[in-house]
Amino acid sequence: MRKILIILALLPLLFASCAEEEFPRRHTERDLHVTAPDDVRNLSPISNSSLINNPISADAPANPGDMAAITFKEETIDFGDVKAGEVVMKTFEFTNTGKSPLVISEAQASCGCTVPEWPRAPLNPGETGKIIAKFDSNGKSGKQDKTITVVSNTNPNKTVLHIRGNVIGDTPPSSN
Repeated sequence: MRKILIILALLPLLFASCAEEEFPRRHTERDLHVTAPDDVRNLSPISNSSLINNPISADAPANPGDMAAITFKEETIDFGDVKAGEVVMKTFEFTNTGKSPLVISEAQASCGCTVPEWPRAPLNPGETGKIIAKFDSNGKSGKQDKTITVVSNTNPNKTVLHIRGNVIGDTPPSSN
């Protein structure tokens, strides 16, 4: 009997301690309704360079006129005729003609036979840089037009460079 009296005495304390005011309800994902502005909801899938694709980000100025700008001396280089198996290196020179530091996040060639090298450090306005394209003609013959897509914090954010030429003859046999 004594146990029942103790339980009855403690029962009101148990219910009082579970009042919603003292312990607010935990929200589930279903309870939360997050909406985004129309310009965010209508975006296409995000790529691996989404920060660079967004001209208005925390790292970029709100005024597009204050952005970095990349100006190449030439966007197409013709290396002429080369013998099959030769490696050709050509340099694309550029200047940051914008008002913010220029960051090149990627330079990707259209083919494994072409390897680009680019500056990894930001270039301040007015500074110049070089993208070196190394083309290996091994296994190639005839007219060649390889592209290098440069991704940077400019508007537009992609610039396509071309390295063209003509590979003459067949690739010599390897010396193994």
